Amino acid sequence: MKTVYAPSDGCWFTGYPRIQYIKRFQVCTEREGCSGWATPTGPSASASVFDNEQTSDISLTPLWRYWNDSNLDHYYTINRNDAGFAFFGYSFEVSEGSILRNAEEGTFPIYQYWNESLGDHFYTTNWSELGGGALNYTYEGIAGHILPKQYAGTVPLHRYWSESAGDHYYTKAYHPNGFCYGQCWAYEGVLGYVYP
Repeated sequence: MKTVYAPSDGCWFTGYPRIQYIKRFQVCTEREGCSGWATPTGPSASASVFDNEQTSDISLTPLWRYWNDSNLDHYYTINRNDAGFAFFGYSFEVSEGSILRNAEEGTFPIYQYWNESLGDHFYTTNWSELGGGALNYTYEGIAGHILPKQYAGTVPLHRYWSESAGDHYYTKAYHPNGFCYGQCWAYEGVLGYVYP
């Protein structure tokens, strides 16, 4: 059985096989009757197909970055839709690398949140950071799955925060002291690792 992270309670679990984009993917939810609960330690929690670089059947997808000049918000998605997002004021900027659409052993989900009062989309791999929603952020779902550590051929995806814009920004570009481009962003750390 494969081991997958379950965001609902911070446990690791094994489940039944389900065909997805990733051939070796096995998952279930509590609602579907999971079994084999385990703690996130030991070989099953840390093993990954990425450890052996056996990634031939892994389905990667670009992580698209959009910008809304009206509310100063960056939005990230694996579902490119320039015309649809333009309706809401977002314009396409660039791909910030490739991530996994679905879970694979050894990956973490990217939790997506929205703060209406700030006009800010926020992304984290740490469920404890905002959980089901906190600090005026509403949980929107999983934006994709990312590698929690660096493997051959991957690069860090860095997280920045702009107090003046009320915006979180994620990019492969590393600026340890932050940067200013219209607004100023302070460096907050690495979200995870992506394929460039």
